[in-house]
This record gives sequence, structure tokens and C-alpha cells, in this order.
Amino acid sequence: MSTPRYRLRQGVLAQLDLPQGVLLDARSGEYFELDGAGTAIVRALVAEGTLAAAVAAVAAAFEVDAGRAAIDAEEFIGVLLGRGLIEAGDG
Repeated sequence: MSTPRYRLRQGVLAQLDLPQGVLLDARSGEYFELDGAGTAIVRALVAEGTLAAAVAAVAAAFEVDAGRAAIDAEEFIGVLLGRGLIEAGDG
């Protein structure tokens, strides 16, 4: 079984240069403000595409244990998937 790789859905633009990023869904015109943890997760997904990278980014940035970071990253990835901002592909 392969590990899913996540990427921004086509038409979703990301501004991740600031501590709190923004995603813009060009299809709907809606934008989504990200808090610090959300920004770290999306940066990791853009760079690496994996849950493991997102967990590591949250754990390092916020000095939380990997278990807590995994719960937070999995939950937020679920929100992003549900809103159609990211998509999962084969790893």
C-alpha cells in the first residue's frame, strides 16, 4: 500500500511567505486564512506532499510531540480535502 501524496488542487493559489498563510480558491473566489500550524502543514505538503512531512513540520515549529502533531496534521488535512483545496494521489 502506498503512502498518499498531497498537493494543492489545480486552481488553488497559496501565499505561504508570511507566518500566517492564505489559500485562494480561484474557482469559487473564496480565500482561507491559515494559522501558524495550518501554514506549516500546507508548506510541508507543497514541499514534500506527505503526512510525515506535515507532522515533522508541526512538531518542529511548535515543539509538540509527534503524536499530537500527527493528530493535528491529519485533522487539518481532512479539512483541506473536504473543502477541495488539496487532493491526494499515489505516493
